[in-house]
Amino acid sequence: MIVAQFFDPVAEKVVKRAPATADGIDALVDHLLSLSSERGHPALELVREDGSSASLGTDGVRAVVVWHNAISDSFHSVGTEKSRELRFDYMGSWSEVPGEWTVSLGSAADCLRNFIDLGSPDTEFVVFEPD
Repeated sequence: MIVAQFFDPVAEKVVKRAPATADGIDALVDHLLSLSSERGHPALELVREDGSSASLGTDGVRAVVVWHNAISDSFHSVGTEKSRELRFDYMGSWSEVPGEWTVSLGSAADCLRNFIDLGSPDTEFVVFEPD
C-alpha cells in the first residue's frame, strides 16, 4: 500500500490518504493547488511500504520531484531552465530548490504515477541526479 501525505495549512496538520493510486494523482495535485499559505502550495509525498518515497513540490506551473529509494539514497529531478528558485511548503516548513531542478507540473505528476506503478519515478522525460 502507498500512502499519500501533505501538510494542510488550514488545519495545520499532516493529512494522510491511503491507498494512493496512479489514477488519483491528478485529483491530489488539484487539491494541493487549492491550498496555499505564505509558504506556498503544500508538497505531496508518497510513501511505499519498503520505505521509499517520492515528493512533488510545486508553484502550480513548475515542480520538483525528490525521490528516496528503499536504501535511503536521495535523488532530485533535473530540468533544463535556469530560472528562479521554486518555493513550496514541505510538511509545514518553507522549502526551496534551485530552478534547475524544476520540470513541468505534468511531467512531475507522471513521475509520481510511475512511482506508484513501478516503484521508481523515472520517466522518458525526467532525469534524476543524486543529491
